[in-house]
Amino acid sequence: MRQFLCLLLLVPPLLAQLQCPGGSSFFDFESCDPSRRSQCPAGFACRRGSSVTDPKAVVNLCCDSSVMSITDWFNEAGLTPTVIPQTPITQIPLLRLGDLAPGTSSPEIHISDEIVTLTFPDFTTAIVNNLQLSNNLGGGGFVHGITIVDPLANPWAVFASLNIPWPGGQFVDLSSTRRNSNPAFQGNDGFFFSHIANLTVPQKNSYRSQYVVLLYQTIMPIPTTIQNDIANCANASCIFPLLSPLQVGAPVAGSFFYLTTTRPMFSIGTANASPSIQFLPAIMAFIIAKYLF
Repeated sequence: MRQFLCLLLLVPPLLAQLQCPGGSSFFDFESCDPSRRSQCPAGFACRRGSSVTDPKAVVNLCCDSSVMSITDWFNEAGLTPTVIPQTPITQIPLLRLGDLAPGTSSPEIHISDEIVTLTFPDFTTAIVNNLQLSNNLGGGGFVHGITIVDPLANPWAVFASLNIPWPGGQFVDLSSTRRNSNPAFQGNDGFFFSHIANLTVPQKNSYRSQYVVLLYQTIMPIPTTIQNDIANCANASCIFPLLSPLQVGAPVAGSFFYLTTTRPMFSIGTANASPSIQFLPAIMAFIIAKYLF
C-alpha cells in the first residue's frame, strides 16, 4: 500500500487532467503530432485527446486504436465531413499494392499504416491491386474502388477502378480493370482511369502522402464520362457531388494509409506554380508504364 501511494505522488497533477477520446487507454502522456510519421507504437494512434481543466486545449496523445470505428478514423483524420461526406460502412482490414520493385512484394497494409519506400527510388505511386473485406459483401451489380491521394491538400490525385461485376465475397481484385484504362475499350472487367492535379510540389528530400481507399457498390454501372467530369474538379471534394446523382451512396468499406517516397507523383517546382509542360506527361507515362501494365 505504501508503494502504491508513493507512485501516485510521483504522477504530476497535469497527467491526471488529460484523457484519450472515449475513455480509451493511453500509451503515455507525451504529446504527439498527427502530421508526423510513426510516433506511436503498434496498436496506438495519435488521437485528439482532451483536458479536463481546459476544454479548449489542443491535446494529441498516443491512444489505443483497437477500439476505433471506421467513423472514428475518418472523423479524427479530418476526412469526414470536410471532403468525404459519408464515412464508409465498414473498415477494409487488409489491402495490397502493386509490387515495390521487381521481385519485392508490397506488405499487407492496414488502416493508418505508414509505408516508407525510400530504399525503392523508382516507387512513386501506390496503386491498390486488391483488398480483403471483413465480411462477405452480397453479390449483384458492380463494385468500384476509388483511391484519392492527399484529399485534404492541393495537388491531389485519384485512381479509380470502376464497374467491376460483383459475384459476392470478401476478396476484391482491382487490378483487372487496368487492361481497360481507356473507357472506349471498356470490357467485362470494368475500366480504370486516373487524374493528377496540374500543380507542383516544392523540392524536398522525401514526400509523404495520404491515400484514402473507398469501395462502392451500385446496381447500375457508372458512366465512363465521369472521367472527364473529375478531370475538371478543382479539389477532391468535387468528386462526391458527381457520384451522388448516379445513386452512389455511402462507401461500403474504406481505409487510408500514408506513403513516403523519394520522388512524388506530382511535378516538382515552386509552390503553387504551373508544372513544366514536358515534365507532367513524363510522370504520367512513368506511372502508366510501371504500374498499370
